[in-house]
Amino acid sequence: DNIATAGVRTTAGSAFFSDHVPNENAPVVDRLMRAGAVMVGKATMHEFAFGIRSDNTVSPPCHNPWKLERIPGGSSGGSGAAVAADMCVGALGSDTGGSVRVPASMTGNVGLKPTKRRWPTDGITPLSSTLDTPGILTRSAADAALAFTAIESALQGAPAPAIAPLDVRGLKIGLTGSHFWDRCQDDIAGVIEDAIAELSVAGAATLEISFPEAIQAAKTMGAGAVVAAEGYASLQEYLPDWIETLDPMVRVRMEDGRKAKATDYVLALARMADLAASAAARLEAVDILAVPTVPLTPPKIADVADPDAYNLANSRALSNATVVNVLGLCALSMPVGLDHAGMPVGLQLISKPGDDSKLLSAGLAIERVLGEGKDRLGPVPNYK
Repeated sequence: DNIATAGVRTTAGSAFFSDHVPNENAPVVDRLMRAGAVMVGKATMHEFAFGIRSDNTVSPPCHNPWKLERIPGGSSGGSGAAVAADMCVGALGSDTGGSVRVPASMTGNVGLKPTKRRWPTDGITPLSSTLDTPGILTRSAADAALAFTAIESALQGAPAPAIAPLDVRGLKIGLTGSHFWDRCQDDIAGVIEDAIAELSVAGAATLEISFPEAIQAAKTMGAGAVVAAEGYASLQEYLPDWIETLDPMVRVRMEDGRKAKATDYVLALARMADLAASAAARLEAVDILAVPTVPLTPPKIADVADPDAYNLANSRALSNATVVNVLGLCALSMPVGLDHAGMPVGLQLISKPGDDSKLLSAGLAIERVLGEGKDRLGPVPNYK
């Protein structure tokens, strides 16, 4: 609901935009429609795409189809819930710090975050001009490849090559012990390790690599000098009298942007560029890096009503996905099992910037071995 659709209300989860009806589609929407896609509706989201609960001042809280008392993740939680509930074959979302991959993981879907600036963000309500990226959520890697090719074809003005699966035999999978496992539940870690072991048995090669850039990227993002500052600046420009009306939990995070110094912002951008170059060079040794997408079970809606509890869950849920945005990489989340609470677990595949097609080819190869989510996870309990 933050992606412009001609003639259809687009609110970004804000009451200020409750009557906003765009005159034209965002380019990413237009490209899919030119390829024959049919829009069946708008998906709810976290206000201004700045959180994981996917509730706002315009619509009721979004529920996770796997267990209705739990959140679907965010900010594109409505997109994940709609695909999981079989309302559509795919959905668009925006990913600034994990907002496509986190709900994909929590709702048992595939979520693609393309390389930064590969697809235009025109027509998407801005949060961070530096990190905002359109993304797609689908039921399978095959569907993600199909949607990706359709968008790429429209972008290039000519048919893009079809994406074929890599041979899993010899697929080089990078493994790292840094950052991504530090806050991960044991049951979720076990699901991810089992999936990687299956790929290894099928012939994939695993290679331990050091990836210290993840830790530094998390610290840079955690300082709030970039996303919060850019989000606050956008609100000041477009909605100067509206900041006080935001959801309290969104407003608190936005207020961090007002406190950021110009020097902190400039230094953070420079630091991000250095880390991105270093991370890309380190990933040259592998085809993909494999890590958990989300390190915790989707919290119950009631358990994150308290601001302190929500902030802790929000930080932890985004911890593994956010570093991909900071480092300018592309990533794919794939459903590979259920945790002890019976909730989906996502395997995050990370690749160098610009390697989006190869990333999807690796995802297709892995899906051939592990199976699609509907087969591996079983039917969604509330939507059989």
